[in-house]
Amino acid sequence: MFRKDKSTGFLQYVGLYKPQGKTLGYIKEKKGNGSIIPGWVAHGLGNFVTYFTIAFVL
Repeated sequence: MFRKDKSTGFLQYVGLYKPQGKTLGYIKEKKGNGSIIPGWVAHGLGNFVTYFTIAFVL
């Protein structure tokens, strides 16, 4: 049904991260009144989850 090539992988990558970016943009603009602090918090939490996963799961 679907071809497994570079374009399919790219579309899956974009489809995964685009909603996250849109959600973060909404939180920064609407809930955080344009502040960059929600972005810093989200970035820090993302790093924490990534490093925790690397350290204890892999």
